[in-house]
Amino acid sequence: MNKNTGIYIHIPFCRRKCNYCDFYVITNKTLISRVTQNIINEIRLASENYSNITFKTIYIGGGTPSIIPFKELEKIIDSLHKYLDISEIDEFTIEVNPEDICEDKDLIRNYAESGINRISLGIQSLNNSDLKFLSREHDRRQALKSIEKCKKYYNNISTDIIYSLPTQNDRSITYSVKKMVELKIPHISAYTLTYEPETIIYKKLIQKKLSMKPDSKAAKQYFLISDFLIECGYQHYEVSNYSIPGYQSKHNLNYWDNGEYIGFGPSAHSHFGGKRWNNHKNTARYNIELQENKSPYENFHTLSKTERETEYIMLKLRSGGIDTEEYCVEFRKDFENHYKSYIKVLTENSYARYEKGRFRLTLKGYSIADEIILNFTSKIY
Repeated sequence: MNKNTGIYIHIPFCRRKCNYCDFYVITNKTLISRVTQNIINEIRLASENYSNITFKTIYIGGGTPSIIPFKELEKIIDSLHKYLDISEIDEFTIEVNPEDICEDKDLIRNYAESGINRISLGIQSLNNSDLKFLSREHDRRQALKSIEKCKKYYNNISTDIIYSLPTQNDRSITYSVKKMVELKIPHISAYTLTYEPETIIYKKLIQKKLSMKPDSKAAKQYFLISDFLIECGYQHYEVSNYSIPGYQSKHNLNYWDNGEYIGFGPSAHSHFGGKRWNNHKNTARYNIELQENKSPYENFHTLSKTERETEYIMLKLRSGGIDTEEYCVEFRKDFENHYKSYIKVLTENSYARYEKGRFRLTLKGYSIADEIILNFTSKIY
């Protein structure tokens, strides 16, 4: 099993919450300094438990990390150096929004000088009508300008694309993806629009103020994106992620390899030592706990063998596939024999294949990965 350990830091602040977002975010920026100090307090408190761990990746997400002043972010980075062993970090990513880069001419340079070596840029689309539907703060011009500014300091850049919007046509999504390739972006994440409860677009869907794109048309756009990127030399290394060889997200690969990671900040999740937990999904409670030098954890849970097997299958099938020998060692079960009939259905219908002792989904299988994973995991219990 993968022994790398990552650090995730959740910065919960946004200018406003986008209409499709279901992440934990707040818009009260007067709390930035207080939350920053308590993230530092949390790192200090946690350091006692991880003194013998050399971390390999850091990912700062949100929310919108680029919304906080660099001096506040710098305090967090300094605390990581002070309290944890990050001397062998391979990849240090921060999520940024185009409008923040355009407004602060020094921001990207400051990131580069602080040791951050990878940028995840929230473009979502290069079509202004799509961006308006998604209630994004930036437009196409700012998106392109932000890419240009990032490229002055970074080779390792990732951009996000969202497809299957209700009124989005194939030409729009094709243009966005082609432009990313033309601009030599080495990593592209393509996510289908999801209608999560509590989001604005979900409420509009229920109120019949908008219509969800049919599954067949969403699948068509998925294949359109995948086929084009693969043809352009990108590796399709996870259901929603594509990269030029050598530019896969090491931090996210650790997630998909069922690796360990420690989360800091409100609502951040952790997986370590066979246990999972999350921080309070409430900034006020998070702050109070840490001001009293208490760990802000909740839902602390030791994974059962069944839960570990479920997570293993889910994560592996979404990415590089199941190493049947590793599976046998980990769960004392022959993967091929246990799932024999379902494996036969998948391979005969080109949803999956065996490749060097590894059972993995094809592009066709990736397109219905959630359904396939559910069928596998239902047979565990």
